Amino acid sequence: MRFKTFNILVLLSLFLLSVINFYIMQQYIRDEIDKVLINTLRQSAYGLSLHVNEHLNDPNTENLHILLDRLNASAQEIDQIYITDAEGKLLLSTDYSHDGKQLHLPRKAPHIDKLDVDNIEKAAWVMLPVYKLEGLRKIPYRIYLKLDRNYISQTMRYLNWMQFLFPLICVLLFAGAYYIFYRLIIRPLLGMYRYVSGETTTLPRSGIIEIEKLSENVERYLRALKEMAYIDPLTQVKNRRSIENALDIAIAAAQRDREHFGVALLDLDDFKKVNDTYGHDIGDALLRAMLDRIRTHLRQVDQIGRLGGDEFLIIFHHDKAPEKIYDVLERIRRLCEEPFVFDRITLICTISAGVALYPRDADTKERLLKHADRAMYRSKKAGGNQVH
Repeated sequence: MRFKTFNILVLLSLFLLSVINFYIMQQYIRDEIDKVLINTLRQSAYGLSLHVNEHLNDPNTENLHILLDRLNASAQEIDQIYITDAEGKLLLSTDYSHDGKQLHLPRKAPHIDKLDVDNIEKAAWVMLPVYKLEGLRKIPYRIYLKLDRNYISQTMRYLNWMQFLFPLICVLLFAGAYYIFYRLIIRPLLGMYRYVSGETTTLPRSGIIEIEKLSENVERYLRALKEMAYIDPLTQVKNRRSIENALDIAIAAAQRDREHFGVALLDLDDFKKVNDTYGHDIGDALLRAMLDRIRTHLRQVDQIGRLGGDEFLIIFHHDKAPEKIYDVLERIRRLCEEPFVFDRITLICTISAGVALYPRDADTKERLLKHADRAMYRSKKAGGNQVH
């Protein structure tokens, strides 16, 4: 799965999360309105009806006044309480501002049982009938509750804000968690992918120890793979592919800068007899020891690589004159004549070398190597241990 596709899926997840949260909060808010406002209001009203019914026969109405004031003070959603008879005549009230004047109460105020989530914001009054028993007669009375619109509006506004804020907070928390997840995990892994694919040369860092170790292991393994791809594992010099690439680069640079350089092909004389006589372990040790001696006579700018078996290619860079190349190879040839000792085995190793110059002898890689190979073959044919 591509990373862009993953990001699209994350965005879709955020959208779905917000929609689901909004729906859940909508149901939750309706339940809260029903529980916090309507049910509380109904309980207050029905409790009030019981007390009012109990005290209607009480000749001392002061007790009922005290009860109404106490209930009115404790119920935040109720602004005023009015008690009337069946004809609408005011009997008791917590509203002392009318000073005995006749109040016009709404005759069509909705019954408190008909109050619901959809009409509570619009309702200013609710009504609950009560009855006074006189013998076998039931005398009807009414309790009118004037609702505190400010308190109800504030509560509804708070709950409606929660309906939007809660999904938003959830989405922001999810987005923040994803951002942290991206910074600590996804981006380092994506950086590793780009590093492995060659798009970048640096590995990203992470605050997670395990990913940091993974990054270090990837870097180490890639370095080892590159060495396997370009370095000869036996002699630790450039392999055939790497040294030929270096020769292509040397030719391109010489063409651009109009410079000269030389190449030399080296081959060990009778190396097959060493392997057949003493085994490949001694033969491998001889190759490594011989290369150690060769490196002591090469400049840092010069390059050496193994073409295969006991055959090596040296590139002498930057206007290396033929006589200087010959002098270097002669010193190497004489140095290799000195004995090599391996586990009480003493060997004398000689080399045959062939040199070709760019652009005097050839101006392409293939022809340059062909001329150097012919020169080396002449050294072999002449008895070996020579430079041509």
